[in-house]
Amino acid sequence: TLTNTIKGGTVKDLTLTGTISSMAGTAAVSKYVGCAACYITQEGKLSNITNNTSVSISDIGIYFGGLCGWLQNGTINHCANKASITNDLQRTSGIAVCVDTLGVVINSYNHGVISGTSCGGIAVYTMGKVLNSYALADLHGNEVAGLVTFCRGGLVDNCYFYGHLYATETKAPLCCTVSLCGTVQYCYFCDTGQDNLQLSVIRHNNPAV
Repeated sequence: TLTNTIKGGTVKDLTLTGTISSMAGTAAVSKYVGCAACYITQEGKLSNITNNTSVSISDIGIYFGGLCGWLQNGTINHCANKASITNDLQRTSGIAVCVDTLGVVINSYNHGVISGTSCGGIAVYTMGKVLNSYALADLHGNEVAGLVTFCRGGLVDNCYFYGHLYATETKAPLCCTVSLCGTVQYCYFCDTGQDNLQLSVIRHNNPAV
């Protein structure tokens, strides 16, 4: 991880390389972990960051995001995850595990294959905003969503997913669950695992889409 917490500052114009790994029983620096930052708060920013690392996690206590663990209060803008991330024991996402109510992911994308229990191409949870972003990747897990696994009162707008979902329990091309007046609008998907590829436009603010 580049830094544990971004508090009000900006990290920008970097490409991350190398290997990140954690074995079961290893003491983690944080429950929420990302390649660039574990936490972003006090209007902190990630801008123009590309993650080219390789990630393999075998610790049940770690939630892992390609760029950030918990986007509490801040912005991830023009960032990219190209890392393949394997975290088979926990929640995993391409950009941020949790986008909280004051968090914004915008103009960002995930090109990395994601494996975990609950997986999202962009995020696992959002109570904030995911805008103008996309996931172009395959995802593997129990609960799998092309964009955001659980949209809880947040907004997912003008985003798309292109890839295939491999799920043992629940899967959805955009979001598995949309609740608490959350909204998914003007979003598109193409599941490459279908016999006939289809481009769909969905506006929804109720159950799974």
